[in-house]
Amino acid sequence: MQSSHAILLLDGLYILQLRDNEPDIAAPGTWSLFGGMIQKGETPVEAIKREMAEELCIETCFFQPFGFRDYYSDFEGSVIRTWFFVSDVTSLWPGHRLTEGQDVQVFQFDELLMLAVPPVMRQVIEDLWEEIEGSWGGSTRPDRDIPKLAKLYREGRLPLEKLLSRQYKLDEINQALNDLENRTIVRALIDMNNMALGA
Repeated sequence: MQSSHAILLLDGLYILQLRDNEPDIAAPGTWSLFGGMIQKGETPVEAIKREMAEELCIETCFFQPFGFRDYYSDFEGSVIRTWFFVSDVTSLWPGHRLTEGQDVQVFQFDELLMLAVPPVMRQVIEDLWEEIEGSWGGSTRPDRDIPKLAKLYREGRLPLEKLLSRQYKLDEINQALNDLENRTIVRALIDMNNMALGA
């Protein structure tokens, strides 16, 4: 069994869903990350995009892969592999609409320590917290900085191609995630408009 979940950021704060308090779902009544089970034929990124559209009515997110965790689920009675992604949804948040769960709220990292959060979700958030002040995003503002970086690239003053280990077609995303996890590459580029032959 596999699932996909997203750490959603709003101006550097963490967006969590208060799950329904129903006995027939996993982790009822807890604060958790948005996401769900991967359906047959879906890639992890396709699953998280579907979940965001279904649960928050957000359809144009960019998702940065953040690896996966294997853990035993008491609810499912089996080991689940959960793929994690990070997305800054600050510019999209005004248009969100909650369609699943009791509530959605935004928290500072320190506030998360006082919430009932499923252990695997808490651990992944803490792992991101350790990185976020360093290399992932840091103090950048995507809406401000990306146009500047794009201009530098077009002018030939920012050689991004030298930072890439390999480019992958869209349907090779699972291979890219495996290569990142196995540390055979450092940085991957997913071509969202290209599929491998035979797909």
